[in-house]
Amino acid sequence: MDILKNLFEQHFHAPVEQVQPLQGQLGGSGRKIIRLTGGKNSAIGILYDVREENAAFLEFSRHFRKHGLPVPQIYGEDLNHGAYLEEDLGNTSLFEFLSKHRSGEHVGSPVVDAYRKVIATLPRFQIEAGRDLNYKVCYPRGSFDRQSIAWDLNYFKYYFLRLAGIPFSEQALEDDFSRLTKFLLSAGRDYFLYRDFQSRNIMLRNGQPYFLDYQGGRKGALQYDVASLLYDAKADLPPELRQKLLDHYLETLSGFVDVKLEEFMHHYYAYVYIRIMQALGAYGFRGFYERKVHFLQSVPYALKNLRWLLHNVTLPIALPTLMDAFHSMLASEKLQGLASDADNVVVRVESFSFHRGLPKDESGNGGGFVFDGRSLPNPGREERFKLFTGRDAPVIEYLNQQESVHRFLSHANALVDDHVTEWQRRRFKNLMVAFGCTGGQHRSVYLAEHVAKRLRGRSGVEVVLRHRDIPMRAMILAAGLGTRLRPLTDDRPKALVEVDGRTLLEIALRRLQQFGIREVIVNVHHFAEMVVDYLQKNNNFGMRIEISREETLLDTGGGLKKAAWFFLEEGRSEEPFLLHNVDVLSTIDLRLMAGFHKQNQALATLAVQKRETSRHLLFDKGNQLCGRRSGCGQEPEIVRPSKETQALAFSGVHVISPRIFSLMSEDGVFSIINSYLRLAGQGEKILAFRADEFYWRDLGKPENVAQAAHDVKQQMLSL
Repeated sequence: MDILKNLFEQHFHAPVEQVQPLQGQLGGSGRKIIRLTGGKNSAIGILYDVREENAAFLEFSRHFRKHGLPVPQIYGEDLNHGAYLEEDLGNTSLFEFLSKHRSGEHVGSPVVDAYRKVIATLPRFQIEAGRDLNYKVCYPRGSFDRQSIAWDLNYFKYYFLRLAGIPFSEQALEDDFSRLTKFLLSAGRDYFLYRDFQSRNIMLRNGQPYFLDYQGGRKGALQYDVASLLYDAKADLPPELRQKLLDHYLETLSGFVDVKLEEFMHHYYAYVYIRIMQALGAYGFRGFYERKVHFLQSVPYALKNLRWLLHNVTLPIALPTLMDAFHSMLASEKLQGLASDADNVVVRVESFSFHRGLPKDESGNGGGFVFDGRSLPNPGREERFKLFTGRDAPVIEYLNQQESVHRFLSHANALVDDHVTEWQRRRFKNLMVAFGCTGGQHRSVYLAEHVAKRLRGRSGVEVVLRHRDIPMRAMILAAGLGTRLRPLTDDRPKALVEVDGRTLLEIALRRLQQFGIREVIVNVHHFAEMVVDYLQKNNNFGMRIEISREETLLDTGGGLKKAAWFFLEEGRSEEPFLLHNVDVLSTIDLRLMAGFHKQNQALATLAVQKRETSRHLLFDKGNQLCGRRSGCGQEPEIVRPSKETQALAFSGVHVISPRIFSLMSEDGVFSIINSYLRLAGQGEKILAFRADEFYWRDLGKPENVAQAAHDVKQQMLSL
């Protein structure tokens, strides 16, 4: 905050008298937006730690102002501290103006006039200013290309479809995505694409529009931005008005370029679809995972747009699986009812183990129930159920056959139902319902699932389900090319390279099983189908295994972010998970490491050892990450100052809290280590777990694989 005050005083030569945060929890970008005032002067301060995005906004702002476009003046900047100061454009966005001047489908003429002004200005950004723009500063991509489209489509698939529970065939949907991408890229794309051209990013001052939030701009097609504005979900423009505004845009556009109407419209609705899917992906992540209700309130409006498109538009290409997914979304009662969720009673249903203490009422109300399920028959005593939880069919079938379980549930349901009714009558917002058993894996999970499912059938109730003590999930990083392992990887992925007759993938999976982990996601790229076939032939080794396919190698951070949906499924989104390289062999005690992570409430915990390596991570005396050092004699990169540091070698094994996904500002291809360093510099707790006493070997080279096989024969470890 001090840096913004300094920028204000340097520009206005007057002190700041008042500071007012503007965005709070409503924003989805992670930027802090603050109004600073002093005397008659006012400015907007931005604090954001993604330097490249800040640099793009500042460069674009200056460029657009040179072309006479209505964007904020930049008063001052300090990129080293992620801060800049810009002109205050007031409080009235186009969206707010629309909301005040409409009655149902009727939109007042002042709003229509404002939209016409906005539409008429758009070609000036796209063509006039786009001709000589420095596209080298674009972030994260210089154009809306195949990679950009893949990010948006995967965002929609994993953060919306998955988390909303919409069924789809992974491969068939990917085939549709490939066809859609090819079609989108066949449109002319030598223009400036604003990227987030929607009503909340346009301010009205003295009746004139001013434009914000173009920092994600890049080269792209003309159709994208006008689609963004006209199909802006919560703006909910009537179809007739959308068409009139589109006609006005095309008429204005013809003054800048030779517009071939048929060619423009040939691609237009495909861009409408991709924009809607991008928005739904954002709503899913911010709403389903982060539980920011206002994002979910936009979903029914997006569905309304989809319904209109499905009834009125036929695309030039066939996308059967994607269209089926859209129809399933429209039939989903869960999605249709999201607009009123803000008024719901939130019932937090939780399972837990008595060994690890009673759950806490996080809402602070102190109201609700803790049910003790230890009197019920215990599936955990039978070997056949050891690897299962109360969410799995064998355990469900077993408990469904127990009369005592049905009696227990009938009493619990009656108590909870009466309490919810009373809570609704008294307009209380939070209720806790917890079920405990010995291990927190079978009976308590079954009971919590049953009650949560039942409560979801009630109107005015939002259910938040959490299983506190069931086994962790894990991700195995197996997508790499295995270049260092050649010639062993000339005809197979590195995951299927063998040590003493067992593949690296089997060894990693068996290790996870030893610690009770039975739900795993594996990313694949090189010889992907060989991995899939191998798992199918081995019946997934008795585990639930999901596949995350990477058309482009995403590195460790990008790969994890793409698989985020797996760790954000209902009931699991607060539980830490394990990330494990497939080409690492160790005897590290994963249970001990997970306990260390939870006890210290870390964002991420990294298994490290004191050994030689070309790349060390640097930790302070408290075992918190503070930097890294690459190569002998190289200057270290320090992100958190520390008087003393210890250089430790990372072992490719992490325990991570799902909260990291809301903090990952990086997109596309990136290393998780870069994210760790950035977050450590912001004060997040990234800890070292010392694993010096355990066996560890990197299997990235053929000679290392041979040495590991020798170690097995010498009984230094068992597979």
